[in-house]
Amino acid sequence: VKEKHNPRRKYCLISGLAIIFSLWIIIGNGAKV
Repeated sequence: VKEKHNPRRKYCLISGLAIIFSLWIIIGNGAKV
C-alpha cells in the first residue's frame, strides 16, 4: 500500500523520536551521575 501522505508527517515522526531519544539520553546520564 503506497502512502500518499506529505513527507511532513514522516519528518514530524522522526523529529519527535529524535527529541524523545535525546531527552532519554540526557535523563539517563543525569541519573547515572
